[in-house]
Amino acid sequence: MSPRVLAFYSNIFGHKTRFTLLWEDIEEIKDATPVLGAVSTLLNPTILVFTRKGRAMDAHHGAKNVDPKGRLKFQFQSFIRYKPAYR
Repeated sequence: MSPRVLAFYSNIFGHKTRFTLLWEDIEEIKDATPVLGAVSTLLNPTILVFTRKGRAMDAHHGAKNVDPKGRLKFQFQSFIRYKPAYR
């Protein structure tokens, strides 16, 4: 994270993913609260990042999907404590 961008890089078993999002393109950041019975969210807390409609299209390859409002939805999970980063 920097004052201008949120950058992401991942290298899982040789599959590399890299993209950046401008903070001005981000509309909403949500903490995906664990749902009872959804073991994956209890073990791997999730942060959702939604971009403004029509923005950050150069990072669409890293998006999970497009929400009903037409915004790109990015889903970030981690095995470490995420609360400090979310704050």
